[in-house]
Amino acid sequence: MRLRELAGSRIRYGYRRLTVLLRREGWKVNTKRVYRLYREEQLQVRTAKRTKLAPHLRVPLPVDDDLQEHEIARLQRRISELERLTGRQTAELDFFAAALRSVKETRRKSGASSGEESTK
Repeated sequence: MRLRELAGSRIRYGYRRLTVLLRREGWKVNTKRVYRLYREEQLQVRTAKRTKLAPHLRVPLPVDDDLQEHEIARLQRRISELERLTGRQTAELDFFAAALRSVKETRRKSGASSGEESTK
């Protein structure tokens, strides 16, 4: 049967693409008939195996001290501006305060690790 031959030579083609090929060869077939025959012959598209990517180590980017100083100053200005404008605690103020604490913790950790290295 021609359908089986085409499916064997073009294993990545499904029944719709095979229908187009059969029509080009002059066969009077429609998609439903090719699908029925495709199923009866137990043909199926063979999917390509996915290649696994090698795992990679995630390393935090080094933080530039000048950039960190600039970031701390910016966050402190924003916090004081929000306090001045609102006069009360807001969600935005909490967000900037948390960001400032995070930057300071990162700085403290990087400073502690560089201090340990210098004493060795």
